[in-house]
Amino acid sequence: MALLQNEKTGELQTPEQLSHEIVNPKSEMIELDGVTYENLITITKYVHKDELAVKSDRYWEKSKDMLIENTITKLINDKADTLNKYIDKRKREKNMDYFRMLRAKGIDVAEAAKLAGVEL
Repeated sequence: MALLQNEKTGELQTPEQLSHEIVNPKSEMIELDGVTYENLITITKYVHKDELAVKSDRYWEKSKDMLIENTITKLINDKADTLNKYIDKRKREKNMDYFRMLRAKGIDVAEAAKLAGVEL
């Protein structure tokens, strides 16, 4: 089997070892004050309201940690997606502004698009 070099450590590893490092979830403990924790519980119950409506209170007590983890993961991923979309939009707007400025200075469309990184 081929060995690949790990860019972080410089060690030679199998593809399975490298993939395990890449997709291995990292678990971190965070501390929340009382009000924040209660707000997290409220959000978690709201996010999973359909699931909790069908199942019993015993399910909530048994699965609370998993549901909280899923809620936090969903909130973080949704926020990251929103932020990435905003950053991409701002970049496109800046490129278009640059394109318009180049066009105003008399540069032809193809050349201005190439310089500004705009696809027409």
